Amino acid sequence: MTTLDPYEATLQHIELIARKRQKLLAVQRDAERQVLHRAGRDYVAGLLPPEALVALYQRYRDLIAINAWRATTDLWYAAIPVRPEQLRMRTSPRPNIDGTWRGDFPFAEDWRPPTGQSVVYVLYDAASTPCYVGSTDQFNARLNAHSRGKSFTRWIAYPCDDREAAYQLEDRLLKEHKPYLNRRAGR
Repeated sequence: MTTLDPYEATLQHIELIARKRQKLLAVQRDAERQVLHRAGRDYVAGLLPPEALVALYQRYRDLIAINAWRATTDLWYAAIPVRPEQLRMRTSPRPNIDGTWRGDFPFAEDWRPPTGQSVVYVLYDAASTPCYVGSTDQFNARLNAHSRGKSFTRWIAYPCDDREAAYQLEDRLLKEHKPYLNRRAGR
C-alpha cells in the first residue's frame, strides 16, 4: 500500500484552493447573470442598441477566460435574445480607425469585411511575415478556404471601391511583400 503522507499537506492546500475557487466562481456567475439579465431586458426594450450590445459582448467575452467561455455562453443565451454570431448581421462591420479590418486566426470573433465588399488581404505567418496576398469580395469564404491549405495566424484586409481598385492594390502588395505562398509574387 502506497502512503500519501509526503503529499498530504500539498493535497490539502489544493483542496482548500479548489473550494475557494468554487465559491468565487459562484459569485462571478451571479454577477454575470445580473449584468446579462439587465442587458437582455434593455435590448428587448430598445434601450440598448445593437452596437452597444456588440461592445458589451466583446467586453464580456474578454473578461472570461478562454477555457471558461464555452461554459459561460449558456448564461449569455439565457439572458440575451440574440446569439453573438447574429450580432454581425445586425450591425455594420466597420473598418478600424485606420480603414482596415484586422484579425487573429483562427478566432471567429474578429469583425470581418462584409460579403460583397471588395478587399485586398494579407495573411501573416507565426513570425509575422506576409505569406499570402489576395483579393476578393467574399472575404469570409476565402479566409475559410485558405485555412484548409495555408498556415497563417493573422490577417489584414484593405477595403477597395471596386474590383479594379482591388486588382491594382493587390499587384502593388504582391510586389512589395513578395509573399512565399503566392505563385504570382515573383512577377
